[in-house]
Formats: sequence, structure tokens, C-alpha cells
Amino acid sequence: MSVFNDVKEYNATGVGSTNLIVDLAGTEPLELVSASAQDGPAGSGIAAVEVTYIDSATSLITTKTVALNGATPVAAGFTAKAILWMESRTVAASNIVDVSAILILLTE
Repeated sequence: MSVFNDVKEYNATGVGSTNLIVDLAGTEPLELVSASAQDGPAGSGIAAVEVTYIDSATSLITTKTVALNGATPVAAGFTAKAILWMESRTVAASNIVDVSAILILLTE
């Protein structure tokens, strides 16, 4: 879930602006990986995340749900000009999860 003003304007410039959104070439393969083996379909953590990004082909803001596989990297299935945010989409059946780091990696 996101809240109003939690994402800055893309490529904002001017006095006091900080560029928190990293520009990507749009051709890099992306993978998602968790610091916890519990983040996956059979674990007690987050099973899937929703990534919001600027699509490299259309330049449109797009979302995609990506299933996690714990500490094993999984392909994101998209290329992006920028990642805007990521949020949990599916959690363990208990709805009580330990939060762990989930990373989006550029792969070579």
C-alpha cells in the first residue's frame, strides 16, 4: 500500500530536490530476491510483491506481481526505465509476517 506523496516526482530537478529514483537503461535483466527463505509460496513470510515501475517499452507507469522464492533470485519478467516502488501483494496464511529485506537486482 502506498500513501500520498510517498514517491517523489520522476526526474525532479531544482532547489532541494533529491533524485531518489535511479534511472535505468531499460535493457537490464532484473531479479528479485529476499534475505529470508520464508519469503515464498510455502514460507511464513511474503509470497509475492507488486512492483510499480516505468516500463522501458511504453514509458507508462505499470505494475507487475512477482512471486518470490525465498533467498533464490527470480526473474522480474519486465524491463524498466525506473522502479517507483514495491509493496507486498500476498502474505502467509496467518497474515502475520516477519519483515525481511527484498531486493531488486540488476543482473549481467
